[in-house]
Amino acid sequence: MGSLRQIPGRHPEDALLASLVGELPMASTEFAALWSDHRVRPCEADAYRLRHPLVGELTVTQQILVPARCPEQSLVLVTAQENPSSQDTLVLLRGYAS
Repeated sequence: MGSLRQIPGRHPEDALLASLVGELPMASTEFAALWSDHRVRPCEADAYRLRHPLVGELTVTQQILVPARCPEQSLVLVTAQENPSSQDTLVLLRGYAS
């Protein structure tokens, strides 16, 4: 969430983004609680658990790469943790995509 807070700060003139940030806390109490924390920090890498509605829980690692010449752009890589449970879940998810 701290990384997400940086984006509206970089684009204060973006009315659509401001509207979205205004709507999300009303739609989700969890988002509202996280957003009210006010932490702003870059997040180059993190691991977290997520629950997919079709295949269940898996632990992923997220890395954000920012090109030196284009700091407004980023590439987000999400990979499964190296444990049998997450890898099996990712294989199930890949099966739904085909």
